Amino acid sequence: MEIIVVLVLCAFASAACFASRGKNVVGGFLVGLLLGPIGLGVAVVIWASTPPQEKTRLCVYCRAEVPFEATVCRHCTREIGPPAHWEKNPAPRASGQETQ
Repeated sequence: MEIIVVLVLCAFASAACFASRGKNVVGGFLVGLLLGPIGLGVAVVIWASTPPQEKTRLCVYCRAEVPFEATVCRHCTREIGPPAHWEKNPAPRASGQETQ
């Protein structure tokens, strides 16, 4: 009985790790359920090695928060272009630097 409780707890914990990084929650749940503490360790390693996904970004003109994939600011209605990761060869920028 205790083993089942531990496996279910590991399953929920690994699903939470997967969900926080935008990975497949069901896959994380199954990893934790089938592998127990080892699966939880795998989920934590995946969680630590994957950067969090950005959901919003700032408009370069009015500094309003817009969805990450937006190409037009809904506040000032100016075209802000695609996110940097969509560019073929994005130039490296220091954080906080604006593009125009």
